[in-house]
Amino acid sequence: MNRHLLALACGLLALLATGCGPRNPPTYPVTGKVTLEDGTPLAGAQVEFEGKTPAGETINASGETGPDGVYMLTTFEKGDGAVAGEHRVIVAPPANVTPSNFSGPPPRDIIDRKFRSYESSGLSFTVQPPPAKNEYDITVQAPK
Repeated sequence: MNRHLLALACGLLALLATGCGPRNPPTYPVTGKVTLEDGTPLAGAQVEFEGKTPAGETINASGETGPDGVYMLTTFEKGDGAVAGEHRVIVAPPANVTPSNFSGPPPRDIIDRKFRSYESSGLSFTVQPPPAKNEYDITVQAPK
């Protein structure tokens, strides 16, 4: 009987060693540039793509724009991109840094609030495996 338990334990260890557990779906690099209507790059904004895994689960990829407005998405590891498929997209404005002794009104948003919601942003892109170049530039409007 001990021999059977040992064989079973070895078999289970072999299965675990081969990685039979859940794996992340493949991702593909996604980059782009966020600009204001006048062409000015939007630095410090958060860009988020909402997609679905092959199993139908929601999965997000996000990235922050640099000084030049360029973003690169991350899902699991820095810069790995997003899963393939259709994605709804949002853009959150840069965080307003306000000194603790600031007593005036809060700084005004520089982009329309509609870009903060998947339902109202009007933005969607399709991420595809190579050889497709997943470069998606986004132009945002000022608040109305």
